[in-house]
Amino acid sequence: MRRSKKNIAFNKVSNKDRNEIIYDLVYAIVNCRTINESAVFIEDILTESELEFISRRLRIAKLLIDEDTYEDIKNKLHVSESTIAKISVWLSQKGDGFRTIIKSLPKEKISHKDPLQYSSWSELKRKYPTYFLPERIIEQIVSMASKKQKEHLIKVISELDSSLKEKSQLHRNIELLLKSNNK
Repeated sequence: MRRSKKNIAFNKVSNKDRNEIIYDLVYAIVNCRTINESAVFIEDILTESELEFISRRLRIAKLLIDEDTYEDIKNKLHVSESTIAKISVWLSQKGDGFRTIIKSLPKEKISHKDPLQYSSWSELKRKYPTYFLPERIIEQIVSMASKKQKEHLIKVISELDSSLKEKSQLHRNIELLLKSNNK
C-alpha cells in the first residue's frame, strides 16, 4: 500500500503532537454553535471531494445500521461493495462514534437545501453588494441569455473545469444557475 507524502509527514509527528492536532479539530467541531456555523467551518477545512467522501462514509454506516443490503447501498450511493464492507468492518470493530452520531441524526428527511449555501456568504452579499457585483452581472447575463447562448456559456465553463482543480464558489453558483435556467 502506497502512502502519500502528506501521510508520511504526519506520521513523523510525535504521538503527543499528533493527538493535540487531532483534538484541535475535534474541539473546533464541538465549539460550532449552529448548523450554519458548522457548515461554514466544514466548507473552510475540507475540499468538496473530502466532504463528499466523509459524508458517504457516514451515510453508508447509517444505511448499514438501518439494515439495508449491500446491493441497496451500492445502488443508492454508487459505491463499491468493498467500500461498504470496509465501513461494515469499522462498525463491527469499533463503530461507537458512528452509532452515537447516527442516533442523533434527524429521522425525517431534511429539505434538499444545501446547508453550505446558507452560510455567512448571504450576509456578506447584503453587507458588501459591490464586492459581489461581477457575480450579479453574470447572473443577469445568464437570465437574459438565449438557449444557444446558455449552451455556449456551459461549454466555456466546462472548458474551465478541466483547467481548474477546485471550483470557486462563484463558479459553482454560475454552473448551477446555467443548469437550472437551461431546463
